[in-house]
Amino acid sequence: MDTAVIFETNNLSNGSAEAVVSGLERLFRHLAVELASVDDVVVTHDGLSDAEQHRVSEALGRDVKFVTLPLGTGYYAAKNVGFEATTARFVAFADSDCWPAAGVVGCAVCSAAEGARAGRGGTHVLPR
Repeated sequence: MDTAVIFETNNLSNGSAEAVVSGLERLFRHLAVELASVDDVVVTHDGLSDAEQHRVSEALGRDVKFVTLPLGTGYYAAKNVGFEATTARFVAFADSDCWPAAGVVGCAVCSAAEGARAGRGGTHVLPR
């Protein structure tokens, strides 16, 4: 379907890689079924180790593209960096500190692929 979902982690960090990892593990277990049909799952971060990245990928049960942000990258700039890391035609932006209701991410991605512009509670999808 040529889709990607970008997760920025600025809101999770509070200076703690463990907070980012445990937050993403919990979120990705919740979204694993919906994200299984997405071509790219991208996580922008401030310096997760290989072991921490592995934990997050394991929680989702698939490969995740991790993009290390330059020091001092802000919230919206982090989303842009994630956008540049994928070539997917349809890209959804999801806040990693939100807990979407079941079906929201899949619905947004499918709506975009069908030609609609979607924007809903922290998940926004726009065609390239």
